[in-house]
Amino acid sequence: MIVLRASIIVLSLLIAWFVFYMRGKQFALRNRLQKADAIVVLAGTRENIKFLDGKISTSVQLYRQGWASRIICSGRFSAKVDRTGEPNLIPLKELQSAARNGRIQKKDIEKAAKTWDTNLGAGYMRKRALAMGVPPEAILVEDESLHTRENAELYLLCS
Repeated sequence: MIVLRASIIVLSLLIAWFVFYMRGKQFALRNRLQKADAIVVLAGTRENIKFLDGKISTSVQLYRQGWASRIICSGRFSAKVDRTGEPNLIPLKELQSAARNGRIQKKDIEKAAKTWDTNLGAGYMRKRALAMGVPPEAILVEDESLHTRENAELYLLCS
């Protein structure tokens, strides 16, 4: 009886493994990665400057490896972080106007006025990439977007 139960358990585990293995194969990369026209870096700190700096460093590393000939730094702001230097917050009137124009939600205005630091937007990312040796002509800047959809829309208008 114990041998039968152990056999059933082992067989069940093997079947489960096989099912998960076959389902996982459908998510595996089928095509090799290919070079792109540009590497896009979206502003955003997750309230940790190391997070933003890591995104920039990764983009520069990919640029140096030849994956793309340009880096696009996109975004007007990142959430402020504790660091030296005063944040340059987006003015309340500008945020209210953005809400009236449907660019942001009204509920986000209060938090945005306290945390959206333009010193950590696309301009910051550009300076960091330049400091890491990327030539200025290889960096494109979109510094007006207030959210991810605008990152894409405003870059398309600029290009």
